[in-house]
Amino acid sequence: MRKKIAIAVLAALPFFGAPFLFRQSPAQVVYADSSQPHYLKHLKQPKDEVQQILEVTRVVNTFDGAYGASEFIAGNIEEKVQMYGKEVTIVFHNYVQDGENVRYFRTGGIDILTKDAFRAVKNDVVATLRQAAEEAYNEHKDLSKRIINIQEQALRKRLAKDQKLEDLLDQKIPGYENLTVADGLGTPRVVLPDFVPSQFHVGPLLRALGVTFINSEFVGYDWLARQIDFVQGKPNILKHELTHSCRKLQGIPTIYEYDAEFHASMVMDHNALWFMRHPYLQDARLVAKVLFGFDAVKAFNDARKVSLIPGSPLDEKQLANYATKIKIIQQEIHNTFFEKFLPEYYANLSFWTAVNEDLNDGNAAFKICMWAHYQPTLLDGKGRETTVQWLRKNQRVIEEAAKEALEEIQKERNSPTPIVIPDAHQFSPQEKELAKSFLKVMGVSEEEDLGPLIKIVQQMHRDGVFDRLRFYR
Repeated sequence: MRKKIAIAVLAALPFFGAPFLFRQSPAQVVYADSSQPHYLKHLKQPKDEVQQILEVTRVVNTFDGAYGASEFIAGNIEEKVQMYGKEVTIVFHNYVQDGENVRYFRTGGIDILTKDAFRAVKNDVVATLRQAAEEAYNEHKDLSKRIINIQEQALRKRLAKDQKLEDLLDQKIPGYENLTVADGLGTPRVVLPDFVPSQFHVGPLLRALGVTFINSEFVGYDWLARQIDFVQGKPNILKHELTHSCRKLQGIPTIYEYDAEFHASMVMDHNALWFMRHPYLQDARLVAKVLFGFDAVKAFNDARKVSLIPGSPLDEKQLANYATKIKIIQQEIHNTFFEKFLPEYYANLSFWTAVNEDLNDGNAAFKICMWAHYQPTLLDGKGRETTVQWLRKNQRVIEEAAKEALEEIQKERNSPTPIVIPDAHQFSPQEKELAKSFLKVMGVSEEEDLGPLIKIVQQMHRDGVFDRLRFYR
């Protein structure tokens, strides 16, 4: 079994007891204002980054789950719009037409929207989608040109003098009339409509801020995500999802040996707190520590000196100090990612996906790129001299350790014995049945090599994925 990943989410069903019988009727709020949609009322857009972080925290604490969540759509309104030559079907979940008005069903109440108030919703959604698509494309607009330049240099000996690879990309491959030279080289030519979905669903999602179904051009966007994007003054979360929806860059099977979440996170302008904590940015924090001497864990602990159950106070002055440093680091990583790494990765896609798979790390190619372009400053954070001196002094030990590790990996690969669940004989009958049910859900027979699946689940557990299901995908 390869590349089959599923996440089982266990949900507790509400107990319909006496409190349910005496529950009060849901409150109704009437909206007639056409200047701003009802889900953005009373929200602020602070310019100061620390105040922005605090406002986002307040929004999440207040509105998480406020707009409801359901396994099934409880009524919707559909609108079709044209965007960059593409028809987009926008589905407004839980909005129900009621004569001249529109009813929106949220947790604890119903919002009554006049025709003008619902027009404000539509205008906001269309404008946000347009802005997000433009910004996601702008991050990638030079990518195709850079890829072609790299491939042209590699093929220079095969090209005629003054011949341009770009002029040959649309030519058919002899014997394969359905394929072009661009298909054979794997050259993605990205245009703005690639970031525009065919279906855009807005409304409450189950434990996610956004979701994209790969190769489908189907994108979902939670109202809480819209509120966070509004406070931050940029459609960060939606840009993330639209990057996923670009099948030329994140289609099947390319996405399987590649950290697609890291790529989609690079288009976002993260605030300091997200950089220090978000699971998708784990490798960015590693790079920051090794190459730039910035320890995100220490920085977070300095900003939050004590963890309290009612709420942990943040040292705003300390957070502002670290935010300035994080901006510089993020910009450096961002520039290297889009200007150096991404063109090289897609220009030699087969090679770098093989590297990622061989090292069992979807971001191995990116980290190799960073190590190649920067000197480490890990040991004292003052510069590269101390670290470089230490590396030279211990070079032999490092090389021997690396050689032994590679030999162990090779032995594991050559072993004919499949990896099995460790200590399976110690499982209780209930645990064995649970394991069998899990395998059945994953579509794995009990005779298959379970090694790849176990590694994935263990890594997800170590990374805290199961504890962070409320983060967007």
